Amino acid sequence: MIFTEEDFQRAHREGWYVKDGNAHVLPRQMSRQSIHELIPFLMEKSKTSDWHRRIYLDLNWSRIEAAYASSDGWVLFTAHPAIAPVTTYSFPSDQAAYNHVIQHAENGSMLHIKALHILTKKRLIGY
Repeated sequence: MIFTEEDFQRAHREGWYVKDGNAHVLPRQMSRQSIHELIPFLMEKSKTSDWHRRIYLDLNWSRIEAAYASSDGWVLFTAHPAIAPVTTYSFPSDQAAYNHVIQHAENGSMLHIKALHILTKKRLIGY
């Protein structure tokens, strides 16, 4: 996401600092290294704020999201975009895991929405 002057102003009003020009914006009260704090924060704020949603969806798939997905029984492969079950005990097939992700995305889960967003974007650009 390329930050506009308006984005910078909003970030400043919300008490965020900008790191590396415009690539990373984090709330000041969070430690600079804490993706474990940032991801849940943005997932929650994304439910009610399009601005936070744009930031969240623009971030790369992180280890914390991979851990959340794994605990839900599925994995997102980003190099060769696909959603698959963690084991055959979690879902009987890739399609079943994919359907699960779609269902939760339709119910507003930001984790599942982001997985589909990444999958779609990678497929559109030919990964």
